[in-house]
Amino acid sequence: MPISLATFNAYNLQSPGAPMHRKPRGGFTSWTADEYEKKIRWTAAMIERVDTDVIGFQEAWSVAALEDAFARAGRDIGRTYHLVARDGSPGRPQVALAARRSRFDVKAAAWTEQVPAHFRMRHGRVDDPGDPDAVDVRISSLSRPPLAVRLRLKDGPYKGSELAVWVAHLKSKRPLDPDRRHYPTPRGQPNPWKPYREAIGSALSTVRRAAEATALRMMLTDAMLAEPALPTVLLGDLNDATLSVTTTLVSGEPPYKLWSRSTAGGRGARTQIGLYTAETLQQYRSQRDVYYTHVHANRLESLDHVLVSRHFYDHSLDRQWSFRELKVWNDHLHDANRSGKTAAQWPGDHAIVGAWFDDNPAPRAPGMAALPAAGETP
Repeated sequence: MPISLATFNAYNLQSPGAPMHRKPRGGFTSWTADEYEKKIRWTAAMIERVDTDVIGFQEAWSVAALEDAFARAGRDIGRTYHLVARDGSPGRPQVALAARRSRFDVKAAAWTEQVPAHFRMRHGRVDDPGDPDAVDVRISSLSRPPLAVRLRLKDGPYKGSELAVWVAHLKSKRPLDPDRRHYPTPRGQPNPWKPYREAIGSALSTVRRAAEATALRMMLTDAMLAEPALPTVLLGDLNDATLSVTTTLVSGEPPYKLWSRSTAGGRGARTQIGLYTAETLQQYRSQRDVYYTHVHANRLESLDHVLVSRHFYDHSLDRQWSFRELKVWNDHLHDANRSGKTAAQWPGDHAIVGAWFDDNPAPRAPGMAALPAAGETP
């Protein structure tokens, strides 16, 4: 029986009238009752279309709104899906997870607010002009705390075994606003930072996303080394492309098997802690694939990802599932009315990505030679 996984940025799914993002001139954005009704109707329709066993949500502000969307889709929480979610405070959207009750029990779930205690991004001395490569980046908390859920399978050949599912949402590319504390303007003088505002803000966002990606990779590495036999999935809006620095930080760049004698997928260190992207698995299957999940300034970008451990990789010695197909629901990104910024005009600004895997354990051939414990040739 196949297992199906999806990631769904719900574009500020919040109850009507409840606060979301801070406005430049004070106060917070919110949905009207009419906007909320249209948003719930569209979200429910997409949940019904996607219909995967597991869905990871980003920008899920309200447990009640998620429950409303599932109920409208005819999938009442409590009867058809487990829902692991929490309400977000103003300015702090949350990630959430839904898992089909007929297939899974939820054994544990936790959001991680703080970076790991051993997190460091430092090199050299930044106050030494003779050290041109010096770096010192410090963060203590995560802007969108990732969610880790432990699921137990209730059917199929792996009944009783467990699966770790992470849901993540990294910092967006939207420029941060340089604040006056670090970029002061002399009283009565023009703002000297104005010509550089966009560049500085974009750089700050990039550094923040890289730091959060590093923290997430450290958490994944620790968890996967602690339980190497545990299949692991990450569903997320990583806000950058598959081969970007930040996304490859999260994936760990495991090797792909490209020819028969390659040992990729064996027992090497990168295979043990790496996550394979379903986008790449699909590209190896298809002669041509156009994959994009977000449109900005007429640029088609792939920001939303399904990443899986070696237990889902066709050529892994530890394979339990094999890749069947990937689907991307992105037609709404080209709707003629998407120039608006309200739920009534633009119900979603990201595509939904789903991936399907078949039960298909790797064969254990008699006399198979053991691969080296570390180091592998892709």
